[in-house]
Amino acid sequence: MYEYATQNIVAISDTVSFDDETKVEEIDNILHRDFVRKSSRKLYNIYSVKRFYGAPHRKLVSRRIIGNRRFDTRFKNGEDTLFFFLISDRVYKTRPSSGTAIYYRRCRPTSAHFTKRTRVEKVMLGFKLIGTMSNYYFRNPWHYNFLFYLTRVMGAIKLMIS
Repeated sequence: MYEYATQNIVAISDTVSFDDETKVEEIDNILHRDFVRKSSRKLYNIYSVKRFYGAPHRKLVSRRIIGNRRFDTRFKNGEDTLFFFLISDRVYKTRPSSGTAIYYRRCRPTSAHFTKRTRVEKVMLGFKLIGTMSNYYFRNPWHYNFLFYLTRVMGAIKLMIS
């Protein structure tokens, strides 16, 4: 993946999920299908590969893109989406790596991703995410992709009503 990432291009990899308890691999998942579909082209804008920016794995990001920005530790859920939106202002394009670069995603029932939350917790989290992302966006709207911003807001709304 290192050879595909540059100072302003993020490299993405294929994903294979496996169950932490049974060790069964799930090769044909939505992330894998997205990667296969996108691997035919060289470069994508961030909106075209938005699904890859919703989680912390399967990307290699230059330190220049990240700079001195860090994960917002006030969030236990959604911090990955928030962080990648924050740094998206410096992402020029996204490039799929070779098919041999694979991220193995361990699925644990005790992870924050699978933790059940009450409706109130979901709504509070959604509003907090939307507020924080909007704060980032409206500080410098010309540097962020508006459609990408909207998809992040819609994701937070989906979280609130699910």
